[in-house]
Amino acid sequence: MKVLITGAGSYVGESVRRYILAKDSSFEIDAVDTMNDAWKQADFSKYDVVYHVAGIAHVNADPKMSEYDFEYQLVSFEESLKRA
Repeated sequence: MKVLITGAGSYVGESVRRYILAKDSSFEIDAVDTMNDAWKQADFSKYDVVYHVAGIAHVNADPKMSEYDFEYQLVSFEESLKRA
């Protein structure tokens, strides 16, 4: 089975990749970074599963991400309301 993980190098994506391969090494797992336009060139049709874990995180810690601060705060706020 071929799996594509979005959010290359993310904590969740890497954890899932390690978990899957520890259980069954026959999986073929690729990852694509969504921080640039590389994902737009990916051929998603060759994968059986796309595991989407890319997200907006660590906005306050990275000055390059300041343009996403509003979206980050909005998503975080909406998720807090869902849990309340």
